[in-house]
Amino acid sequence: MIRRFFWLVVGIGIGAGGSFWANRRVRRVIDRYAPEEIRARVENRVRSMGEEVRSAVAEGRDAMREREAQLGARPRRNRRSPWDPRVTDAREEALRERASLGSLGHYRHGL
Repeated sequence: MIRRFFWLVVGIGIGAGGSFWANRRVRRVIDRYAPEEIRARVENRVRSMGEEVRSAVAEGRDAMREREAQLGARPRRNRRSPWDPRVTDAREEALRERASLGSLGHYRHGL
């Protein structure tokens, strides 16, 4: 879980840093080479792309939460805690059975 969180933070940092760097780079190029009308169009397009990215990320998060809810709602099989009384009782019963079989019991019963 800590590794996931670490890589999540690293990914967010790289994404934010890359986005900031790309934004600065594009603005410099626009300022250097474009007339005012083209510059305004490009800025509007960049803004709309940013909105599209934000909506895609939000949609992805919603899908992730939905899938996590589905996985959390599934019944868990064979995942009992070692402290579960049913598991402890089953272990004790198996130990008692082995003790009652004696030292050669596993040969007689094919265990």
